[in-house]
Amino acid sequence: MTIKDSTTNSDIVGNSYLDSLKKIGSKISRFIVGSTIPKVMFRVYFLIIILGAILLCCPCSLQKIDGVQLDGFKNKNFNFLQALFIACSGFSNTGLTPVVIFKYFNWFGQFILLIIIEIGGMGAFALSFWVWCLIKKIFRRIEKKNIKILQILQSERGGNCLSDSFRVISIAFTFLFCIQIIFAFIYSFCFCFIPAYQQKGIDENNGNFISYNDYTQPLKSFGNYGYSLWVALFSSVSVVNNAGFDIISTSSLSPYRNDLGTILQFFIMIELIIGGLGHFIIFEFVEKIRYKRKGLSYRLSLFTKLSLFMYIFVGLIGLLFSFWFELFEKNNPKSIIGFECKNFEFGKNVMYNKCFCIFYNVVECRSLGMNSIDCRALSEWSKWVFNISMLIGGAPSSTAGGIRVTTIALIFVTIWNKLCGRKEIIFFNHTIDKNIAIEAFMLLVISIILVFFGTLIFWSSLPSDPTLSIQKKYTFTDVFFESASAFGTVGVSMSYTSIAKWWGLLTLTILMFIGQLGITNTLLSWTKNKPKYDNVIFSYESIKLQ
Repeated sequence: MTIKDSTTNSDIVGNSYLDSLKKIGSKISRFIVGSTIPKVMFRVYFLIIILGAILLCCPCSLQKIDGVQLDGFKNKNFNFLQALFIACSGFSNTGLTPVVIFKYFNWFGQFILLIIIEIGGMGAFALSFWVWCLIKKIFRRIEKKNIKILQILQSERGGNCLSDSFRVISIAFTFLFCIQIIFAFIYSFCFCFIPAYQQKGIDENNGNFISYNDYTQPLKSFGNYGYSLWVALFSSVSVVNNAGFDIISTSSLSPYRNDLGTILQFFIMIELIIGGLGHFIIFEFVEKIRYKRKGLSYRLSLFTKLSLFMYIFVGLIGLLFSFWFELFEKNNPKSIIGFECKNFEFGKNVMYNKCFCIFYNVVECRSLGMNSIDCRALSEWSKWVFNISMLIGGAPSSTAGGIRVTTIALIFVTIWNKLCGRKEIIFFNHTIDKNIAIEAFMLLVISIILVFFGTLIFWSSLPSDPTLSIQKKYTFTDVFFESASAFGTVGVSMSYTSIAKWWGLLTLTILMFIGQLGITNTLLSWTKNKPKYDNVIFSYESIKLQ
């Protein structure tokens, strides 16, 4: 019996043609997006920022100033570089901006910026995957777990274990979205019912940089619940993502640094700490509660213990030194404690509001950027406390940037074990891989080099005419403050971004991008798929260090 093959020559040709198209499409996709996870992340992040900058440049996103419609493409008081800077600042959850957001952007532009902040904070890949899985769940379709997708999720916002990455994203995202809604309602009542007024100009004559309330101009949100709700939603998204953007006033949270305004600052601190801890730590705490309800025990990972310990430790050290330095400068009228209040700059309860002001700004300078004072009012040593805090940043897999608390902790643990004469790195009864310690020292060195050279380049972009500067002169501390804020994706500023030239803005943009992507992923995005000598081991030889 003979079996005839029904496949014709045309079918074979058609299949081979389709296979060729698939191969060509795959090659084009790998060329554009990249073949490794760091390359994919680098290029996708870059494309999102470019798209965001284009949308922010459009006239439909911009306001009219003095009757003239702003247009980023025609360079009418606003250009593409500024839009690119704001888009990168939003995506990296920094908050630095060369313009006042609510003055330059209408509700549509503010909404675009809110989306950029959300995508950058939650993670572009993690957010898209979570939404896709949510849609699949609604239509009751089973989502297969692709190993490459899990690797991307782990690299962006996941935890230590690859298999848990999907659950980490699902639980953390659901929790964070609920937090955003809850705090948005809390903020709406604060913005609507707490008296707040625009800030008057800075007094340059006597060197005091703390502005005071203009009681003839209440904020637009005061007494207007509809507008307060929009401002609250924008602020809640910005705070939980540690972005630092606000559409509250021309001077961020300064109108709320007095008396009842400290209630708003308190809730903002809670939300920014939740966002700064990271997705994996949130996942572990939710799991611990779930296990406890079932009568089971759940042991927190070394990563969570290390992150929490170091996050609290760095915060307490920052608070201790900031209060000490400000009290040490109490006789200096330029310091917060020594500032003589003549126009109710710190409300009725002056000393309480001053102390709470220091407390809030030390906490928020870790990763947020919604400051309640002009940072130039800080003493010189307090500025360096802020600089170091911004460089350290928050926990990995979180919305915070910087070197990260685990990196700093591992460096100190390694040094301590060396002092104790141990051959291995031991912490919390666990032995840590020496290669991770080497990477931690590498990240520290590269971070310092990046911020230092970024400071020098940004310094060169500042106008040479001292009358253009609010402080009359530029000091290394203040310029370093700007670069550290960009790299740590914090957003507090000395008001230099508005006067810097194009290469200065571009430098800060690069620092913000690296701070968001991470140094390791940034380096790996430029490496070859198969590096030379990758699988080759040469003979060992010792080198004398000292």
